[in-house]
Amino acid sequence: MSELRSMDEFFRHELYSESDRASAIVGAAIIDDALTGALQICLIQDSGILRELFKPSGPIGATANKAKLAYTMGIINKDDLHDILIVCKVRNMCAHWANEAQFENKHIKSELFDLRFWPKELAKYDGKEGFASMFKQFPPRDPDIDLQFRWAFFISGIASHISSCKWQIKKGKKLSLPPEP
Repeated sequence: MSELRSMDEFFRHELYSESDRASAIVGAAIIDDALTGALQICLIQDSGILRELFKPSGPIGATANKAKLAYTMGIINKDDLHDILIVCKVRNMCAHWANEAQFENKHIKSELFDLRFWPKELAKYDGKEGFASMFKQFPPRDPDIDLQFRWAFFISGIASHISSCKWQIKKGKKLSLPPEP
C-alpha cells in the first residue's frame, strides 16, 4: 500500500467519516504531533528532558504552547499560529460541550470560517495538487456547507505544511516563511 493511499484512508476515516467531535479531537492530535516533531528536531536530543518538556502538564505540552514556540522559532508563520490556536479552541469546544459538539454549532462554525489557511489553499484545490489530491476520491461537496470536509481539508493541509517545515529543518535548510501581512 502506498504512503499516499494509507494517508488517504487515514484522513477519510479519522477526519471525514467519524463524528464532528471525533474529527475535532483527532485533528487537533494530528497538529499536536506535527508540531512536536518539528520542535524536537530543533532541540538537543536529551530524551529525559524532552519527555519532561513535552508531557501534557509540561511547559510545552499543550498544543497552543507548542504553536507559540514554533512561531517564535520561525517554524510557522503568524497565520499558521492563528489557525492552530483555532484548532485548539475547536478541539476544546468539541471535547467539553456534551450536547453541542458539532461543526454546525454557531460558535464552532464561526471559528472554522475564521481560518486563514483555508481561502489560500482552496484557491489551489483542483483534486491534483499536493495534499489536496488525498481528497480526490471524496464525493464533491460544497466546503461552505460541508464543514467536516472543510475541517478535514484544513487539518491535512496544515499538518502537511508543518511536516514540510520539519523536513526542511532536518535537512539543515533555513526556512523561508512568507512575509507577515
